[in-house]
Amino acid sequence: MPTAIPIPDVALMDNTDERTPLVIVLDRSGSMAGECINALNSGLIALEKALKK
Repeated sequence: MPTAIPIPDVALMDNTDERTPLVIVLDRSGSMAGECINALNSGLIALEKALKK
């Protein structure tokens, strides 16, 4: 079984804006090996950076 990656402790900004739940479903099957999984990881990094702006 793959090792779980811990979720970092991220402090949320103090605001009163309504938040929208977000669920991300990731395909980790064998067909995602190589370039596909690299593209997925790059996309997740880009999403993380955009959400932290």
